[in-house]
Amino acid sequence: MQKIDKLYRDKLEYVGDFCFDEKTVEVFDDMLNRSIPCYRKIINNIILISKYHMQNKKHIDTYKSTFYDLGASTGSISCALSYEFPYSCIYAVDSSEPMYKELNANIKANPSFSNIRPILNDASKVNFEASDIVISNFTMQFVNKSLRADLLGSIRSALMKKNGIFIISEKVLLQDNHIEFLYDSYKQSKGYTKNEIEQKKRALKSVMHLDTPEDIETNLAKAKFSHVTKWFQCFNFMSWIAFA
Repeated sequence: MQKIDKLYRDKLEYVGDFCFDEKTVEVFDDMLNRSIPCYRKIINNIILISKYHMQNKKHIDTYKSTFYDLGASTGSISCALSYEFPYSCIYAVDSSEPMYKELNANIKANPSFSNIRPILNDASKVNFEASDIVISNFTMQFVNKSLRADLLGSIRSALMKKNGIFIISEKVLLQDNHIEFLYDSYKQSKGYTKNEIEQKKRALKSVMHLDTPEDIETNLAKAKFSHVTKWFQCFNFMSWIAFA
């Protein structure tokens, strides 16, 4: 049974930096479902986009298709990809050891997920194989900004070999403060208190480094992706498809 996120419910004397430790892992799926607008729909549509892309590739050999799920967490996207592409190779990457253990347990619990290969590593340190699709679903915002350009370049190089796509979802910085207020109201509608919301903001301040939508698109262009299109936005959460 999914545990409810209550990490910041009590008033804390000291709010430390947010981290992906055992306590976070226990409630992480609930946290995502209640914190990211349309989270399940985003995942469903990432799978839809992946299916459309693979179906429209010429001379495709599904037995040799390769996917990367960066910041795989508990494996929601990797497992959904495994179901749709059972003969592919799916690399599920996460840098948190507690999250990696949970991911590994979820994979081992179902024999049909045998094509998922969990990797304990920072996304910025991955040696990418030639890839059909790379997915970064609310992960890049936790990567040090000084490492993002090289990471995007590595992803694009891996995708170039197979005419692939990069799907990147991010929480973004917007000029309109009303959106932030609306997002806070959204979280309250999901059961979070004002105290929880404020304490989590403080916890994330030093570890989650957001970009503007314009910066994200500029960085993708600098990495030489041929075309970038935004396919999703709800409040200050967006997702793009970048074509190698």
